Amino acid sequence: WPGIQVGSVKAAERAIAAGVDCIIAQGVEAGGHIAGTVSLMALLPRIVDLVGDRDIPVVAAGSISDARGYVAALALGAKGICVGTRFVATTEAYANEYYKQQLLHYTEQQTDRTDLYGRLTWRANVRCLNTPFHQHWRKSPDYDYVVNDETQPIIGRSIIYSKETILRRFAGQVANPTTTGQLENMVMLAGQGVGLVNDIVPAGEVIRRYVEGAKAIIQELGETHLPKSSPRSPTTDHEDKEIKHSWKWIKKLCL
Repeated sequence: WPGIQVGSVKAAERAIAAGVDCIIAQGVEAGGHIAGTVSLMALLPRIVDLVGDRDIPVVAAGSISDARGYVAALALGAKGICVGTRFVATTEAYANEYYKQQLLHYTEQQTDRTDLYGRLTWRANVRCLNTPFHQHWRKSPDYDYVVNDETQPIIGRSIIYSKETILRRFAGQVANPTTTGQLENMVMLAGQGVGLVNDIVPAGEVIRRYVEGAKAIIQELGETHLPKSSPRSPTTDHEDKEIKHSWKWIKKLCL
């Protein structure tokens, strides 16, 4: 097993027993498919403690949208981070431009954890943008029953793995650059960290911001939060004699 993503301590225990090389601890605030119900802040240190001194790096995932989240993950014991939403909003990402632009206009309070999409093949929870389309169906009395099967209208088409794919309403696929149709009615996966995504830039720039920002934060923390050692004041002759006298008695007691 090269590595596995988990959303609970129990899942991490099973992963360790299976002999994985790496564990990705995913908080419920993450975008895309989510397996657990616990926030990264609570889950990550628990899994780090569980792994202990085993040679299994723990990677953090879930709304780590800037250098502050990166440093926080390191402080909680992670050896690295797994980032999704922030990299969707990059020039290189194979996502539809409409989807990318929508990420810039939603906040941490405008995502939803749902199993509405892709039920035909895999009914599983995802976190996505709470778009007007999603809000409408979230409130529908049919919410628990609709499935993206042939009874649903076709809302678009995409080229996926070099093959044209029909997208029906409630399909689980996100829009890529080839997608046409009702883009506003398609699922747009995103984590709660979307509120910190404010621009579309090259992936290299995103990495630079993470690395340089983390360095600056760690340096600032060291300067402002760690106690500064003060030079020891010189002792007087009298104090030197008292110290030597005390050491004589300590030696006698020890002997």
